[in-house]
Amino acid sequence: MLTRQDIARFYFPLVLTSQMMTLAGPVINIGVGRSLDPTLDFAAYWLAFSVLLFIESPCLSVQQVGVTLLDGFESFRRVAIVSIASGVLATLTVLAVALTPIGDWVFGQLIPTTDRVSDLAREVLALQALVPVFISIRGVANSLAIRSKQTAWIARATVLRLIGLSAVVAIGVFLETGSGAKAGATALVVGIGLETLAISFSVRSVAREWYAKRVSSRGSLPYGNLIRVATPLLVAAFAWTLLRPIINALLGYLPDPERAQAGFGVIAPLILVSCSPLWTMHNVSLVLPQTPNDFRVVARFAVATAAFFTSVILIFAFTPLQHWLFDSVYNLSPILQEDVKIAFRWVALEPAILTVRSLAQGLLMKAKRTGPLMTFAPGKIAILLLVGLPAAQRVDVEHGVLLGTLLYILSDTWDAVVFSWKARQYAREGRVFQANSVPTAPDLRKTHERV
Repeated sequence: MLTRQDIARFYFPLVLTSQMMTLAGPVINIGVGRSLDPTLDFAAYWLAFSVLLFIESPCLSVQQVGVTLLDGFESFRRVAIVSIASGVLATLTVLAVALTPIGDWVFGQLIPTTDRVSDLAREVLALQALVPVFISIRGVANSLAIRSKQTAWIARATVLRLIGLSAVVAIGVFLETGSGAKAGATALVVGIGLETLAISFSVRSVAREWYAKRVSSRGSLPYGNLIRVATPLLVAAFAWTLLRPIINALLGYLPDPERAQAGFGVIAPLILVSCSPLWTMHNVSLVLPQTPNDFRVVARFAVATAAFFTSVILIFAFTPLQHWLFDSVYNLSPILQEDVKIAFRWVALEPAILTVRSLAQGLLMKAKRTGPLMTFAPGKIAILLLVGLPAAQRVDVEHGVLLGTLLYILSDTWDAVVFSWKARQYAREGRVFQANSVPTAPDLRKTHERV
């Protein structure tokens, strides 16, 4: 039977990884806050990042696809080919937005903002063009490490990423370059590049072992099966990464778009860093539980983890620590501080919501029923627009950051409700724990027919 110790050994390296990854945003914001014009740089950097995140969304789903499908060298090879090709295509798209008239349309019509924010955002985007390729390679390597249950390798690589990123930010602050947004973009590229190099080096022994056994491998992974499993995950990634551009576009209709977009650029990374340990729980519910009783142990562990991080958020939101964070660390103006403080209190809802969402998504992937991730994605976008458009026309200037935060929470709530509903349905039908989480290659056709 699965124990809490088993979960902890698998989970805590993933938590360290997620924390190190999501700490990148807050660390970058330390440098951005010391720009000559922090409001401009906060708005421009995070607008550019939201567009980058959307363009590279196929690359972000690589790890989930790999964890679900890798079972030998041939499957590894095919996932790697498709993933790296996706990264190259995403990089070319980033450059097109940054350097051609397409960028005028993206940062003028799709996401309304001021001219000076638009110009700086495109420069930031160009600096980060290589990130999608790095993300694709990292995703393949991470999935290989997770399938081998070597999550400590991922943690070490992510620590190296944070060290490299922090060093570049510190140099930028020391040299007083004037543009924290550009320094932040450079730091992100350096950090992710180091992380990708480190995890690729770590998994080379597993890749060599799989290559040596390729003759006796259980078979190849047909591209059709790869596409059937990957497509719902890809659509879900598109919907998730579209969240920030939509929110920023809605905030662009407010009387002071720079103020609202800058404040949301501060709050969104804090949501990620405070709640990312709950997001990684989907790897736990996918890989570890083999019976319903095992899953109950995982669920209790997840609830306790959510309670802990909720407490941490509340401590920061209602004590003098918030003043230290937003004034001393981020160097926000008094007006922006008040906007962000009000919004941050609502972040305490996120750990519970993300726990339900992550556990349910892990079960859907375990059942090889990723279809609901795609089916319900348009509903999330529709709700954001139906709620956000009227609200953006009525909300006061000082509540723009709060509006963005509540819309973010609303989207995760939608996912939690619909994913848990379908996961419970599949569990009752006996589809979740009926077989091992990774089928043999001959079984892939059968298990994916109903996706």
